[in-house]
Amino acid sequence: MSIKSFAAATAIALCTFTTQALAAATWTITATGTITTGTDTSGLFVAPGGNLSGQAFSQTITISSDPADWPGKQTTSSTNYLYAGFNDAGSLHGPGLTTTVTVNGHTLTYSLPYTEYAEQLVSNSVTQYGPIPAGIDQYPDFIYMSGYAHLAGGGALSAQSYALNRTEAFVPALGFGQALSLDTSAASFQASPAFGIPGDEIAYFQGRIATFEVNPPSAVPEPETCAVLLTGLGLIGFAARRGKRQV
Repeated sequence: MSIKSFAAATAIALCTFTTQALAAATWTITATGTITTGTDTSGLFVAPGGNLSGQAFSQTITISSDPADWPGKQTTSSTNYLYAGFNDAGSLHGPGLTTTVTVNGHTLTYSLPYTEYAEQLVSNSVTQYGPIPAGIDQYPDFIYMSGYAHLAGGGALSAQSYALNRTEAFVPALGFGQALSLDTSAASFQASPAFGIPGDEIAYFQGRIATFEVNPPSAVPEPETCAVLLTGLGLIGFAARRGKRQV
């Protein structure tokens, strides 16, 4: 194999491996919308003691989707559920979580090394079987992510995001690696975030999600990034080959 061909093959392999690794190791939910209730006692987003109702928000949560990182697992023909928390044996910690929240132009990012309570669920009963009648206790098409843990400096952090629909299908598969971009403003959707920091930094809110993205494109290398890598390694191979001819 020529140096140039080897460089190109290496670039393709790197892009493919990186994309697959990121998609397999974690999943991300990004939501935007309007806060319906919330208070900012410490002034993280608005003046101390301010009311957050009516503020626009964006929230991103990323957590592991590897079943090996979760102590609890439950899978059926229409649900994929991973969870962590407490049982008779005591605490069963889940994987770490990172959340970024923007309200009123102020952005905060928190990372938890582990979660004390956490759940993630993908369900697609509506996709498979049709609308869920009222009064029937069955998961609809539903994507849910939540996590909670104490912070090292005191207090605790909780983050949650979900979207569900009992009549309209929107979850094509049960994997956590699928990519979805949804307008959840329709009345048939229930879609809400939750964010809270009790303790030294006291702020919390709930709201109505208007856009809901699962694994948005920014979570994996863009095609342009791979193209630049291919070009760069190709030039390196060309230069090496030219140098060899001149010896």
